[in-house]
Amino acid sequence: MENKPEIQHTFLLTPGTWSVKGLYFDETEKSVTASGEIIIKHEDENWVTEQTIKLTESPEPKLTNTYNITPIKENGKVAKWKAGNELLGQLIGSYMLQEEYIISLFETEDKKYSGTEYFIYVDDERYRNRGVLFEGDKKLFSWTVELVKVN
Repeated sequence: MENKPEIQHTFLLTPGTWSVKGLYFDETEKSVTASGEIIIKHEDENWVTEQTIKLTESPEPKLTNTYNITPIKENGKVAKWKAGNELLGQLIGSYMLQEEYIISLFETEDKKYSGTEYFIYVDDERYRNRGVLFEGDKKLFSWTVELVKVN
C-alpha cells in the first residue's frame, strides 16, 4: 500500500473566508443555485464558523448556521461541534480528518433530522463539499458545492 503524504487541511483548521457556489437538490432532485460564504474564526477555546448560503428559486431563500467547534488538538483527527439552525434547531455533530477528506456526521438534538457531509481537499484554496440532510428516512435535500478561499 502506497504511503501518501499527509494533507495539511486549510479549511476549518485556519481562519479565513471561503466563497460557496454550487447546487442544492430537493427530495425530487430539482436543483437550485446556491451561493454564499463561510467565515472561520479561531478563538482560544473555540472555533466559530458562520455560514450563509443563498438559494435561488427556493421558499427558504437563505440558510444560516453558526457552528461552535471544539478545536482539534495537535495531531488530532476529530472535532465536536454544535450549530444553531433557524429551521432545524440545535445541530450536534463531529468532523473527522481522513486523508484528503473532512467528514462530518450530524443530527438535531431531538434526532428528527440527521445528515452527513464531506469536504474534499483540492488544494490549499479549494475544496469540494457534498452532503445530504434527512428527516427520518426521507431525504430533504442534498448539495454539491465548491469552496474557494477568499482571504
